[in-house]
Amino acid sequence: KYQIKATFFVSGKDGDYLDMIKTIYNHGHALGIHSYHLSSIDANTTIDQYEKDITIMQGIIKESTSVETHLLRFPDNMNGVQIQEYTAFMKEKGFQYYDWNAYIQDLNPTLTTEQLKECALRSIKGKSNVILWMHNGASHVKTAEALEDILLALIAQGWEFRIIQE
Repeated sequence: KYQIKATFFVSGKDGDYLDMIKTIYNHGHALGIHSYHLSSIDANTTIDQYEKDITIMQGIIKESTSVETHLLRFPDNMNGVQIQEYTAFMKEKGFQYYDWNAYIQDLNPTLTTEQLKECALRSIKGKSNVILWMHNGASHVKTAEALEDILLALIAQGWEFRIIQE
């Protein structure tokens, strides 16, 4: 509606929406890798396991779009040492790691659409460059409902919207 594009860091663990990868790409959005099936990385996860996991997801994206993405966002629960270690390793492999610096709080199912909007705008306030972490999918209906109000507020504030490019 507003011709705004987003970057989607996709995961394969919820295979129900893997068919959407091509649609996302065909609408001009950017694709990055979140993981194939790892929802989190803990002390028992090796770099080799993670590399295999993202290679699978990279292959799925390439099969769906003919594009080999090197954009990466790690799964949850990593500590600072792991992030440094994994970032260095993945950079050697040609990947570029991105993380969010603003969050809509949409993993909290008790928040209303208006509260999600308020969380997003409060999280963005005072920042000059923002990567806003939001979720999509069937369990995030309120996020989708809040999106238009968030976009309208950010447009009114003069924000420029861009996808992450390699």
